[in-house]
Amino acid sequence: MQQNQQDTTNSELAGLISQSFTKFENKIESKLEESNLELAGLINQAFSEQEKRMATKKDLENMATKQDLENMATKQDLENMTTKDDLANLKAKMATKEDLEKLETRLVTKSYLDDKLADLHSNLVGRMKTEDQKILLKLQPQAGV
Repeated sequence: MQQNQQDTTNSELAGLISQSFTKFENKIESKLEESNLELAGLINQAFSEQEKRMATKKDLENMATKQDLENMATKQDLENMTTKDDLANLKAKMATKEDLEKLETRLVTKSYLDDKLADLHSNLVGRMKTEDQKILLKLQPQAGV
């Protein structure tokens, strides 16, 4: 009779644990999808903002040279103006599409999280079995009394 009750209790516990893991997995997948969508939006926004600020080759080629500026402006005017070198330095500091793509490749994938979740699940199941065995061992001497 006690064995049947223990089996029923263990089955119920296993069912509850399985349900909990399923809910947990669903929540993780949902959060991961939300995070990936949000990150993709942020990356696209960053690309757009960078592209708006970047000068094209044509822009750089059509800019006035220092000699052109000296003919047209005073020394004080030249000190406050942006030069090709300034734009080149600024461009060198800006993140490129390749930089952002490299960043994107370092993001955690769903398959990686699935693997980690499966490892966690197997570890928990193993621990639960060990705990169940400990409980059963403690209960066995009491059953003989």
